[in-house]
Amino acid sequence: MAYLCWKFPTKDWHKLNVDGSLHKGLGIMCAGGVIRNDKGEWMNGFVANLGSGQVLEAELWGLIKSMDLAWNCGYRSLEIEMDSLVAVQLVLSPVDNIHPLFSLVANCQDLLERDWNVILTHVYRECNSVADMMASLGHCFDHGCRIFTSPPP
Repeated sequence: MAYLCWKFPTKDWHKLNVDGSLHKGLGIMCAGGVIRNDKGEWMNGFVANLGSGQVLEAELWGLIKSMDLAWNCGYRSLEIEMDSLVAVQLVLSPVDNIHPLFSLVANCQDLLERDWNVILTHVYRECNSVADMMASLGHCFDHGCRIFTSPPP
């Protein structure tokens, strides 16, 4: 049996873990993420209450918000991990402009093409637990995005 857990990023890189969440009863989507340095130290995090939608939308919005945060913080070498294989595959593949989430996917693709070193990969949920917690925390806030320079209490 393999033990699955978060792994440190490459030396001098940062790791961004991001996740989406959907409150099934209310249909409210949220996203959350955390950026850590190569020592595993918390650098920045965010939660976003995004309003009504679908879980895949939440995943893609989370990727957009988190890449914007990383870029604005000046991180230029970034390993991004998500536990949504569908979202990762959508973003890393050509997408037809009639796809219902085309604009979100295209936005993610544009952000990946900025002048920085970015690697986007899928990880299992067990490796993404802090981002999962941050995404769930978004349901405790009103609509909008909140940035955390230290872990929330």
